Amino acid sequence: MLMLETPTPGETASIFDWAMVDWTIVGWTVTALIAVAAIVVTVIVTRQFGNRRAVLTWFMEATPLMPKVASHLEVSYRDIPVPEPVLLTVVLVNSGPRDIASSMFDDRRPIRVEVGAKFYGVTRTDGTAKLISPAIGTSAEDAVVTMAPLLLKRGESWSFSAVISGHPEVNVDAPLVDTDVKELRPVETDGTIWSPVASVLGGVGVEFGGILGALASIFIGRRR
Repeated sequence: MLMLETPTPGETASIFDWAMVDWTIVGWTVTALIAVAAIVVTVIVTRQFGNRRAVLTWFMEATPLMPKVASHLEVSYRDIPVPEPVLLTVVLVNSGPRDIASSMFDDRRPIRVEVGAKFYGVTRTDGTAKLISPAIGTSAEDAVVTMAPLLLKRGESWSFSAVISGHPEVNVDAPLVDTDVKELRPVETDGTIWSPVASVLGGVGVEFGGILGALASIFIGRRR
């Protein structure tokens, strides 16, 4: 007759021998689980907060100050006649997730706005930027407006307007560490439902129209 003997609680504990466990397999399993968890957390954090790099977005608007048709009108700046006068507005916006500190200017070098047209003078500035502008009559090759290293908080902007001659070829050189510098180009609106909006913005004014036009271009770009 087969007799089954029920072990006592103390004997039960001795039945499972921990020395028989393959700790190498356990180690690899735990490591794999931690790695998967780390990947999931990284993906979630990246989607939620991004890489936390700063972003400086800039755009420009050039508005001719004289009608294309021939006329007897003349535009002058400080009594100096300006041929093919244009009002140039350049806007730099901290559009990223963090402030741009003065310490982020590489080797304390300033932001350089290369105008690319004969320069006559700055007519307006907005924001806290410290600008140094070229002299009246500076050639297109040497026309550079600089902005000294300074704190630009998230969502804030620097801008200036200046009288120039001819069509500008603007370029912004921003020596900022851990910062993406992006140019916002206008979107062509002719032949779209946005044509009336663009016409209205064109008559609102350079500063107001330029900013709204840039925002509209962002929206149009996302729709396309």
